[in-house]
Amino acid sequence: MRILKNLKVFRPTDVTFVPMISASILNRMRQMAGDGDKIAVGKEVFGEDFSIIYSGGAYLSPEIIN
Repeated sequence: MRILKNLKVFRPTDVTFVPMISASILNRMRQMAGDGDKIAVGKEVFGEDFSIIYSGGAYLSPEIIN
């Protein structure tokens, strides 16, 4: 997924995604984490300064919100 590669390069503080992209990123992060530390994977993907994901344009599953 090219988005994850770009997130590592640009290290944004906030991003805007449609729910399908949010779900894809969440699934990829779960694969990366396996049974390990999910917070560490999140920091690896988004960077230390990341604060929020804005999502809109379609239904957003409560699973993604948590």
